[in-house]
Amino acid sequence: MTQRRHPPASVPPEHPAAKLPRRRLAVLRPGMVVDGVITRMVRGGVLVDIQLESGEPAFVPLSEIPAKAMPRVRQLLEQGAMQPVRIVQVDRSSGTATASLHAMLKGLPGAARKLTASERARKQQEEILRRMRGGA
Repeated sequence: MTQRRHPPASVPPEHPAAKLPRRRLAVLRPGMVVDGVITRMVRGGVLVDIQLESGEPAFVPLSEIPAKAMPRVRQLLEQGAMQPVRIVQVDRSSGTATASLHAMLKGLPGAARKLTASERARKQQEEILRRMRGGA
């Protein structure tokens, strides 16, 4: 039996997210945005069930939660609502992931999601193509 890094923090079977397909840790990459459910507050951060096959929750350290967002995090914990999180680190040897809530919480000042380098490049390409086609 494998040793879990954190206590089980998966959503209850009656939660709508429990019916979603499970993700393999092997397909997660840093920078990816995935939906998860904040399930538990622990010392140093929160646990988010991102539907991994192993059942292991992703850990969001306090440094990855904006200070102004803590009331919103507590509200999401009570509601059990789906919340996008950005994968920061994937440790395949231990089967765990670390995530971030920075710029992912809606309804907070400055909560606009930052674009990744590939998203910025795609937007720039679309803008260049639009200008070449005669768009304003």
